[in-house]
Amino acid sequence: MELMSRMFNLKELLEGKQSVALGGHVRPDGDCVGSTMGLYLYLKENFPQIETDLYLESVPEAYSMIRHTDEVKSELPEGKIYDLFICMDCGDLQRLGFSQKLFIESKQTACIDHHVSNQGFADINMGRGAIVIGLAAVIIGEAIFGRIFRNFALTLLS
Repeated sequence: MELMSRMFNLKELLEGKQSVALGGHVRPDGDCVGSTMGLYLYLKENFPQIETDLYLESVPEAYSMIRHTDEVKSELPEGKIYDLFICMDCGDLQRLGFSQKLFIESKQTACIDHHVSNQGFADINMGRGAIVIGLAAVIIGEAIFGRIFRNFALTLLS
């Protein structure tokens, strides 16, 4: 539980790790493919000493313009246990689909997700509820300043 109460940065999270698996939700859409591929490419470029693999169902053709989508794995390796599994854009364990087994067997897990419905199922959870905070800020800003400002720019700022 202590892990959930602290903020982690990526460098700290990767410290001492030799293997990392990334995954996203079933039927990957644009934010799933984009976020997982973005992190995958970042890790490959900035942490080349860490073995990094990305597991997704088939990447839709519409996203094939993203570099290295041909490296995405859609089958589980036999007996592989990763030091860390990071799931992106996935609110619960079942949505990981076939890669759920790798998540469960990994030594440490992290979830980076923006969905309000995120169930906090990983050892480390980041981004959970960001949408709620953003919407609350908009509602509060409009409620407090919306009636005061008549100028469009100031209304937009509120």
